[in-house]
Amino acid sequence: MRTPIVLGLFLTVAVGAALRAQTHAPTRVANDSIRLDGVLGEQAWKDAPLLRDLVQVEPIEGVPPSRRTDVRICYDDQHFYLAILCHDNPGEVRARVMERDARLDPDDRCEWWIDTFHDRRFAFWFQVGAGGSRGDALISSNGDRFNKSWDGIWDARVRRTKLGWQAEIAIPFKTLAFKRGAGTWGFNFVRHRKVNEEEMRWASPLVAYRFFRISRGGTLTGLTGINQGLGLDVVPYVKSSVSRDRRVSTGASVTGDAGGELYYRITPELRFVLTFRTDFAETEVDKRQVNLTRFPLFFPEKRGFFLEDAGLFEFGIPRSRRGGGSSRGSLMPFFSRRIGLSEADETAVPILTGGKLTGRVDEWNVGLLGTALDEHGDQDRRAVGVARISRNIGDESSVGMIVTAGDPNSDARAFTGGVDFKLGDSEFFGNGRALRFWGYALGTSTEGAGGDDFAFGGRGSYQAADFSQDVSVSSVGERFDPRLGFVPRTGHSLRGTSRLTWRGDGEGMIRTARVSVSPSMRMFTNGDTESWRVTVNWLDLEFESGDRIDIDLFHGFERIPDAFEVHSGIFVPAADYDYTRHRLFVQTSNKRMVECSGRVEVGDLYSGQLLRWSVEATVRPCPLITVAAQYEEFRVSLDEGDFTARLGQARLDAAFSPDLSLRSLLQYDTDTRNLSVQSRLRWTIEPGRDLFLLGVFGWEKASDDAPLVSTTQDVTIKLAYSTRF
Repeated sequence: MRTPIVLGLFLTVAVGAALRAQTHAPTRVANDSIRLDGVLGEQAWKDAPLLRDLVQVEPIEGVPPSRRTDVRICYDDQHFYLAILCHDNPGEVRARVMERDARLDPDDRCEWWIDTFHDRRFAFWFQVGAGGSRGDALISSNGDRFNKSWDGIWDARVRRTKLGWQAEIAIPFKTLAFKRGAGTWGFNFVRHRKVNEEEMRWASPLVAYRFFRISRGGTLTGLTGINQGLGLDVVPYVKSSVSRDRRVSTGASVTGDAGGELYYRITPELRFVLTFRTDFAETEVDKRQVNLTRFPLFFPEKRGFFLEDAGLFEFGIPRSRRGGGSSRGSLMPFFSRRIGLSEADETAVPILTGGKLTGRVDEWNVGLLGTALDEHGDQDRRAVGVARISRNIGDESSVGMIVTAGDPNSDARAFTGGVDFKLGDSEFFGNGRALRFWGYALGTSTEGAGGDDFAFGGRGSYQAADFSQDVSVSSVGERFDPRLGFVPRTGHSLRGTSRLTWRGDGEGMIRTARVSVSPSMRMFTNGDTESWRVTVNWLDLEFESGDRIDIDLFHGFERIPDAFEVHSGIFVPAADYDYTRHRLFVQTSNKRMVECSGRVEVGDLYSGQLLRWSVEATVRPCPLITVAAQYEEFRVSLDEGDFTARLGQARLDAAFSPDLSLRSLLQYDTDTRNLSVQSRLRWTIEPGRDLFLLGVFGWEKASDDAPLVSTTQDVTIKLAYSTRF
């Protein structure tokens, strides 16, 4: 009888310690006393106290980690420093990724975020991997939104040793925004050990709290005398391109351009950005998709200028969260992809100049953006803009408003305005049991016929480690038309998700088992039923090995009001359709050198049947090379006709060092019969100063049996050079 009692007392004490507020005082050191080489031999590191011990979150919550992690934090006038020593068996360290901003799930890694305003909403996130990769992002809305495309200027050095692996990090204070004179910052740290899929965390080490939940972090105290300089960054670029389109001419054209950005911190919390002749040459192309619906596809924003501080412009209900809420294709009153891309053919529209004011003033969050577009030369310039302001209330709640003006695709006057709110409490029903509500109301007014209407929506969410419940409603008027936004469909909707989660004890084969049911219903604006669907996730298993299996059932009804073309020459007639489909997904652990996944979906589609299947494989033989390939096929058999659509994608990433990498993406689809290759060589000369060599090549087939013929060739060299004052 004593063993269970002692174990229970031990776990109670461990969890109780984990719930106590974690506090740490970084050590101030003399300037230039730390040399960034990854050795950790300086006296400054020997004198700095250790961060309090981490606590295991996975696979067993609340127990000590299987391996020790030594974390020390120092700072001087100019930099924030971390020294990390991850004790481990050298043969068990996973270190296969070296490239900057890579997906580090396959590797041992450490992550940390810094809430420099200590407002429990916004934070700068960083990570380093055992292979040398570095990554960063902006976290906003208390962890609900994550902007991985942000690139901060900072540096790190990683070394493998007989003790495991270690990293030394230097983050300039000029990279961070913070409140002048505020010596307390929010902070959290986590280590992922891949060999046993272990997660060890500093503050709030509970499964019920995601690591990105800013309100559950610890604090750093005593930060004084830190310097941001003048807060002025000048980032000019120059580029030259050689391009040829064989469909138009056999000759090549040579062009050159120059422009850049100017960043100025009006206050430590508020930054102004001025851009001139904005260039997006290094932006990755979109991943191709097959559309079997009558609604537009959603392609995410990938351009750096618009992604920086994008969290300050987010409105309404958070998107892309599994288990409820809005999907990636939900209503957005402001969608930056509308700016600088033609609505007709997604070709680039030159951005002559633009300005952005982002940051915080006391409890207010501010995002202002304006751009001037050059649609068809000097005689057809258009200005568009957006203003987003919100106010923090308490630790996790806020209210806000948004206004957009202008139409990037016409001279018509267009206006969108609305308000939103968030009410949240991470401990409403006790530790790890959060209750949150979101809501919004919007209206649009557009010159000419139509475009004047309203939209509103709301969501409620209860989240705990073992159970979650999510319900959302929305209503979008038939004439609701935000010209700077994205509206996939109009009408009314109601949906919800209930999920149960069981967690293993770390001794068996299964780590987590989940089941869920997600009913949804949509109605036309006149109240008639448009569709309904029940998604049953019969089984979602994650094994201790990291492998996964997922089985789903979809049963529903859809009313098609007007015939539409689902494939070239094949139209789905207006009618009512019932359907049942089944889906199986399997995935092997990414800690292995070869990672594979497969998906099969089969069942009804409109008047016939659908068989959709895909396979994907990723090979990481060493930190220098990652090779990935994906194939997806849609076999559709309808009363109106049969067709097969295929997509193929291959990626080769070569990282010669964390500062020199080559990424190549090849794509082909049978609908357009177009093969494209994009390659990007990036050399970070030093943090903030990058040289790019970019190539885009295309080939087309006139028919399925015809050979591929070269169509486009484009090679660009670009230098972006940051200078900080």
